[in-house]
Amino acid sequence: MTVYDIAAELPSIDVLRDRCRALAVLECVVDGGEPYYAYARDWGADEAASMDNGSGDEWTVVFTADGAFIRVFDPDGSGLLEILLDDIAERYVAFAEDHYDDVELDRTAVERIVAQLPLTDPVVRALNPAVTLAGLHEAVTAIGYPVAAS
Repeated sequence: MTVYDIAAELPSIDVLRDRCRALAVLECVVDGGEPYYAYARDWGADEAASMDNGSGDEWTVVFTADGAFIRVFDPDGSGLLEILLDDIAERYVAFAEDHYDDVELDRTAVERIVAQLPLTDPVVRALNPAVTLAGLHEAVTAIGYPVAAS
């Protein structure tokens, strides 16, 4: 699959934005350190999602009032963008289990986040028992992801 094939398969801008937010929230919960996936609601006058593998490969999706654009740095970049296609929950579980040592994720919890359901402490603990929703509240709300009322 080429980057052109990926571009043709990407969802609508609103769905793409939600998927990017979900990836950033999943990174907050699972890793908590330097995120592989991130989301900034205040990227100048726009919003931006990003991926940075720490080895020079990266992408950025900028969401503007006029639409969205994607910048990828890698030979072709298609493999980096596949996670944004359908089956994002399955793709994230496979990514995390490969990328992080000794991580086995609860797919149902990942699916709840991908579905944009309000984040709850049980979902956070199902993915990472070492963190709490209270500890993530500021980072998650900065992403613009819904948080359940306490």
